Amino acid sequence: MAVRHNATALLVADVSPGGVFASVVGTLQLLNEDERKQIRAVVINKLAGDAVFFQSGKEKLESLTGLPVYVIPLVPGGVHIGEEDVHGIAEKLSQQARDGQLENHNVVLEMVVVNFPHLSNSTDFEWNPHPGLIRVTLASNPCEVPVLAELLQPGQGEQKIHKPKVVVVLPGTKSVMSDLKWLQAQDSWVQLLHHSDVTVVGICGGLQMLGREISDPTAVEGSTGTCSGLGLLNISTTLHEAKIVKPICFKIKSTLLPAGYPASQCTGYEIHCGRTQVLPDNGQEVTGWVYEDTQNIDTGGYWSSDKCWGVYTHGFFANLASWYMLLPNGTPTDLNLAPSLGSHLDEIADHVAKHLPLSELLPPTPSRSNNNNNNNISAA
Repeated sequence: MAVRHNATALLVADVSPGGVFASVVGTLQLLNEDERKQIRAVVINKLAGDAVFFQSGKEKLESLTGLPVYVIPLVPGGVHIGEEDVHGIAEKLSQQARDGQLENHNVVLEMVVVNFPHLSNSTDFEWNPHPGLIRVTLASNPCEVPVLAELLQPGQGEQKIHKPKVVVVLPGTKSVMSDLKWLQAQDSWVQLLHHSDVTVVGICGGLQMLGREISDPTAVEGSTGTCSGLGLLNISTTLHEAKIVKPICFKIKSTLLPAGYPASQCTGYEIHCGRTQVLPDNGQEVTGWVYEDTQNIDTGGYWSSDKCWGVYTHGFFANLASWYMLLPNGTPTDLNLAPSLGSHLDEIADHVAKHLPLSELLPPTPSRSNNNNNNNISAA
């Protein structure tokens, strides 16, 4: 790609596993002449400690490669960005639970996220404002979570009162029809818990599953067909080939928040193929939207009761107000979320800029103005 677009390329090597000299020199030797010409510099990344201690290594690499070498130390405080897979988010949630136990608080909210086979956007559930009060668990079936297994015991149901409020979340999925069928093969436990006074929330694909049906007339997910939903919301969804991708700014309805809680601006994003509509009332009315003061009211979420609702918005729980929709009355209203991902990425960018002078690596301004392709920079 760098050759095709005449882009400035950097060879970036992670020093932490070891063998960085062989990795850099070997990689350069394997490139053909045209590819090699595009490499402007070598970047040694994730150095533990001060770069001054790698000075002799830097000089050695410059001698071996004939290229300038730049060293980027580890980011102070670490890099905290979203996990890219289910295994990563599962470990992060487990660590949050262990940290919460050390704080010696009583859990007031037990959130169980269904671990779909094709689960997507797992970063939706990293933003726990208080692991001591809120426990978030990823589970494939209710037997993995003691509080759910207990609620499903014969004779428990509505008569069993749990101190922690229990919420089951159906998250996003890369294959909503397939994952819906997978869920329905598990003895309707989501519906049973809902009838036992457990709150059920859907995010994106999970929202679609809560409805009466999902149809795929153009085989967006591989084959045409219609699948009955869980029937907890009086909505239906049709999958379209054109995907909706857009940022969202919204405010949660004040009636869904604790008294006196300020109506703050919230943000998130949508990425989905489904188009959802409210069905004519058949005894289970969708009574209102989750959002107010939004330019995207057509996908502003669907609300049946405080025990069943859903939104299309990913990043929903990166907003503190969203947690207060679920937290029981009496929860302190001074909880705080970690700094936003955007501000953290800015910190990482500033750190890299201190050690990597990109302005010196890019071609001179006159040649860039004559050839727009030269504005590109890539990392190999």
